[in-house]
Amino acid sequence: MPFSVAPCQAADFDRVFHIISDTFQHIQPIVDAFFPKHDTPAGHTHGAKLLCDQQSDPNTYFIKAVDEESGEIVGVAKWLILHEEVKVGDVGDEGGLREDEEERAYVKDLLTQYYSSRSEALREVGRKIFVLDILAVDPKWQGRGAGSMLVNWGLGFADKTDFRQIFVESTVSGRPVYEKHGFQVVKRMKFELKEKFPGGREPHLFFMRRDVEHKTP
Repeated sequence: MPFSVAPCQAADFDRVFHIISDTFQHIQPIVDAFFPKHDTPAGHTHGAKLLCDQQSDPNTYFIKAVDEESGEIVGVAKWLILHEEVKVGDVGDEGGLREDEEERAYVKDLLTQYYSSRSEALREVGRKIFVLDILAVDPKWQGRGAGSMLVNWGLGFADKTDFRQIFVESTVSGRPVYEKHGFQVVKRMKFELKEKFPGGREPHLFFMRRDVEHKTP
């Protein structure tokens, strides 16, 4: 089935968040850190609103993949232009979704360590970088090319700009997909959480990079 890609609209984020939640479930600790209890009605409402609010940021691009036959949104990508390092502040209770103080401390440390690779990339490049922050395809639609189209949107955008490199934090299963698109592993991301938070899970992620091919007309 043919797909098309287009910017997300405000009305899309209910469906978009369902895709993210269904794709990652509770497999990836970093997703649970960003979106607490995302598979509950309260967590869904909170997460969808959070993403919709982020859409107003001029450095954020939400792109959807749509099945042209049914009109259904089947996948989403969130691309970011980063100009400076991300500073993680205190983690709140997210409207009652994170009431446990130890969990909030764990999430703060997890996010701080997660963002450290982006900070290193910014210092190395010495200027803004382009990051694939989220890529999710509805499990029912996986393996049909929607994910590749969403990645290619970002590659095309970067090739027309002055970015030097593109970055992504990849899961183990996602690594071959990104390698197919020219990304290379920079490192296996290191998380040190077990000693301080024995019950806290540590993500298994690769930090990957792709050089930008500036194509001339």
